[in-house]
Amino acid sequence: MRIVLINPCGDVDLQTHRYGAGHLGLGYVGACLRRAGHEVIGIDAKYEQLGMNDVVARVVDLRPQMVGVTSMTHEICHVGQLCTELKRRCPEVLTVVGGPHPTALPQRTLEEFAGIDVAVHGEGENSTCELAELIKAGRPRSAWRGVLGIAYRVDNTVQFHGPRSLIDDLDALPRPAWEIFPKAAFGRNQIVFEQCL
Repeated sequence: MRIVLINPCGDVDLQTHRYGAGHLGLGYVGACLRRAGHEVIGIDAKYEQLGMNDVVARVVDLRPQMVGVTSMTHEICHVGQLCTELKRRCPEVLTVVGGPHPTALPQRTLEEFAGIDVAVHGEGENSTCELAELIKAGRPRSAWRGVLGIAYRVDNTVQFHGPRSLIDDLDALPRPAWEIFPKAAFGRNQIVFEQCL
């Protein structure tokens, strides 16, 4: 199954963010999805300085079955608009939002943003992979009940069956899938302290 993971960029971010490190959380989620056999493509809108229309156009061209977007609280309105526009242009795509904001407020995230289908609470590696397997198998939303760590809607009612336990063995995770992002996003803006020279 084709999945696109997005590090979003609000309009203000176009002026201020051009950094040299990939998004660690998306790198880990992408690696877990790839290990499960999914095709994963990353869009780092912050690094590439892509506005919402550019991101939507790329996603439309890629035709994924699922889109995952990370969101801090200061980005959630932009992410909500992005997901709404993605659903308008690709109604069949499943929009999944993870990161600090949906972790803090999974149910409220869905109540406030109709374009977001799923909010991931906590560490997203296992929850996202389980969800992707159910989507790939064509399982209905009623089958998602066993996936801990996600909030989703069934008949306009938000369902949340509790958080997932933290990952005990971090060494069991694959290395972050940096290769899903633009190569130019790495190796720049390195910080070296005087004592390290």
